[in-house]
Amino acid sequence: MGKGLPTPLEFKLMNSVMRMTRKKIVVHTLMHEIRHWAQIATPVRLNGYTGAFHDFLFSPVLGGEIPRQEARA
Repeated sequence: MGKGLPTPLEFKLMNSVMRMTRKKIVVHTLMHEIRHWAQIATPVRLNGYTGAFHDFLFSPVLGGEIPRQEARA
């Protein structure tokens, strides 16, 4: 892969053509999803649900496992 500026991709949206790099698409997607998680969390909290730990990394969604350490006496 050569050095230099990333090659933008072109997308047609309605009557416009948008050009953006893959990196910009990934960053936009992640930020957009964070916004939706916040939109969901707000009414949930306003309705009194406090739950335990609100972190996607520790959520069972999409698999994965975080090993828990045994408590020491």
